[in-house]
Amino acid sequence: MGKSEKYHVRSLKASEMRAWETLVSDQTTSRSAFDSVLWLQANARIFPNNDVEAYGVFHKDRQVAGLTAYVRRRGPLRVVAAPIMSFYHSLALPDYPTSYRRTLNRHEQLHALLPALESRFDSIELRLDPSIRDIRPFIWRGWEIRVSYTYRLSLDSDQAVQIGFNRNFRKLIRRGEDAGLTAIPCRDIEGIVHLHRKVYDAQQIAPPLTDRQMEKLLTDIFSSNLAEGWGAYDPEGKLVAVDVTIQDNKRAYMFLSASDPDRRQTGASAFLRRHLFRQLRERMPEVDLTGADISRVARFKSSMGGELIPYYRVKKHTTALGKFTMGAYEFSHTLRSKILRIF
Repeated sequence: MGKSEKYHVRSLKASEMRAWETLVSDQTTSRSAFDSVLWLQANARIFPNNDVEAYGVFHKDRQVAGLTAYVRRRGPLRVVAAPIMSFYHSLALPDYPTSYRRTLNRHEQLHALLPALESRFDSIELRLDPSIRDIRPFIWRGWEIRVSYTYRLSLDSDQAVQIGFNRNFRKLIRRGEDAGLTAIPCRDIEGIVHLHRKVYDAQQIAPPLTDRQMEKLLTDIFSSNLAEGWGAYDPEGKLVAVDVTIQDNKRAYMFLSASDPDRRQTGASAFLRRHLFRQLRERMPEVDLTGADISRVARFKSSMGGELIPYYRVKKHTTALGKFTMGAYEFSHTLRSKILRIF
């Protein structure tokens, strides 16, 4: 399907995907929990027209790189794009001991993989893991490039985490303590969905998923132990804030956070986040706060400390129909969000 002098590309059978997952979990740092088959399949079950396909880059008979693709079907179009509420949709590229070998081999692997993908899909958009810094093969093939940002917070010690909090964040934590809040594990799907919906309603913005879709997604990722939830409760036992993370063997990723708009003066979100970091520190070296492109969101996330990390979003429309359709979709999505903010 796709070839270079050293590598060739083919699609993977369903029976091969689990073995591929195990291999890349051990041998690459360029994928996240958002690229796992469990996560992608859970999202595909929400939308009947979507599917998960995998493409491997092989050196002789040994697979060394690839992509587990979330495939959206829009009429006759086949589109690769991250699921809704996914912060990454990246390639699996192997690590190498030297910069020279990493550059040489990854370029050759991408030289095989990119044209193979371009020949199969009308539009492709990837959100590359921050560890993929050399994107010249995409530039050379005419892909659009956009830089996005996230914050990653080291969980080396509780003291280091506390020092990273700014004065306002520490003040909010004290408010939560004074309000008598408690933080405990939470898998109350109905409560989480209600709180999530309430946050969007307060902003007059439609949530990215319907309540039913969110319930189904949370049920899937909780039952597979891909996700973990924590909630802040007031003295009457009411859920006032929630954080849901998904995790791999490298770090935890913030997936969903919501706090009751009517109870924000309690500092519930900051109180819960401090507790969550303490719990994660026992098992994870760091947490990805996922997403820092929106000014208001970035200000809150920067108040927790952490390092600002850039990553690349790369996109290519390979057919005229793909370019027109996806452009119209992106325009209507942006316009709908603006109208909801007005009314």
